[in-house]
Amino acid sequence: MVKLLDGLVVVLGSVAENMIWTKDRSGSDPSSLDQLGQRPSLHGAQSDSNLLTGSPETSPGDQDRTQLPPLSPAFRTGSDPVLRPSASVSHLLEGLGLSGSEGRLHSKAPPKPLRVPSMLMSDYCELVPKVPHGPRSHVERLQTEERWRGRAHITETTFGFLDSVEAPFPPQSEETEVEPGFERPLLETTSSFQLQHFNSLLLTPNNKPLDPGTLKHLKDIFATHDCHTTALHILKMDCQALRIIGVSKEQQRAMGVSSGLELITLPQGHQFRKDLLERHHLIALGIAVDILGCTGSVAERAATLHKVIQLAVELWRPVGDLFALSAVMKALQLPQITRLEQTWRHLRQSHTASAIVYEKELKPLLGNLNRAEGYGLRPTGNSVFSAKEVAVPHILPLLSLMEGEQLWDDNEETCDVLLRTLEAARFVATNTGAYQIRAEARLQGFQSTPELLEIFQTEFSLRLFWGSKGAQAERGERYKKFERILTVLSQKLE
Repeated sequence: MVKLLDGLVVVLGSVAENMIWTKDRSGSDPSSLDQLGQRPSLHGAQSDSNLLTGSPETSPGDQDRTQLPPLSPAFRTGSDPVLRPSASVSHLLEGLGLSGSEGRLHSKAPPKPLRVPSMLMSDYCELVPKVPHGPRSHVERLQTEERWRGRAHITETTFGFLDSVEAPFPPQSEETEVEPGFERPLLETTSSFQLQHFNSLLLTPNNKPLDPGTLKHLKDIFATHDCHTTALHILKMDCQALRIIGVSKEQQRAMGVSSGLELITLPQGHQFRKDLLERHHLIALGIAVDILGCTGSVAERAATLHKVIQLAVELWRPVGDLFALSAVMKALQLPQITRLEQTWRHLRQSHTASAIVYEKELKPLLGNLNRAEGYGLRPTGNSVFSAKEVAVPHILPLLSLMEGEQLWDDNEETCDVLLRTLEAARFVATNTGAYQIRAEARLQGFQSTPELLEIFQTEFSLRLFWGSKGAQAERGERYKKFERILTVLSQKLE
């Protein structure tokens, strides 16, 4: 046993002399104690726990001819490094039968990290999986980015994908298919409302603005239909105007996308967004005219106001048309309507339930819609409106934002609201198919009335409010004149 220990001392002394000799030749940098003539590979440099040291007795030429057994492909995450002792020392240690921590003697200290830039530090882009190319539409690209962002988050502590410039997850076959040809989307420069081709069932060819006979006929039509039926008529016209249903292949090729809910998020959707903003405002003006047109008693106006609130409730829960719902709420909050104190007082006395629903549910709902806090745009835990119930999402904040219109007051939450609005827009654009399915399900088996359907057509509102001649005027000028008309009507009532 004494002779064996003496032999171990001799061998260890020889190893130490070789290490000192190597240090004197290579300078004072401890990193030079690594294998002579061998650079650490990219695979070995992926973790500080995978450090490979060479034997001092092995020459550079012998290292080229000798292959060490490969390391395990599973990366170590602990603090215990795996170091390879020299062959002679390992043989002696085995002869001594050492175990536990004594059996992990190292031939030398692990080298310091490389001082020169390595391949790992050359390009930050290598740290993120690359999204495969080839999605055929705007919504497919958004869905693919969402899917790959989630995969990158899952593998953020796994560095195996750094060994290859290819993405670690092979794309699906449908994502790699490339369209045989690309057609540039058409840039719409004129309004989609074609007044010159509009043939009305209710208006004469050269009608005057707010014709009394036409307004009376419209009241009779509304009186013969309940609020749910009216809400379904509005839903059908909104889905056509927003290009959610009934979009032909030619329209899809011209837009470059399959739905108007995608088009409103793109640069070529400028004119389309302006048209939708106009439609939203015209629905609100139509509701205001319906209320202010009641020149009879206060009870009649309160009854009309009650029916409008019931229409808003139908648009909210059963139908799920948030675009029209916000337009109805906009009408109820116009200054010409809110100043009718006698009408609102009579509503609270005669239709108490409607007054409570309006104050306690509809008004808070509209505030949350405008702040993009759930309610069908994104599934949230505290939302009182499920995303699965929405057929037409609330896109007014996005339309106003994209067209530079002031929507929010200057307060501390403006940046948060802006971020939520953009996130909601992305959610809508990536779920256009779901909105189409829900809208078609709501309208399945629905039998529409042609006259009531025409009332909610945008061209009809333009002709009704400004006449056949004034409907062609500039939008800002038309709105100013009509606002003065509503103010005069409100002042005459109360």
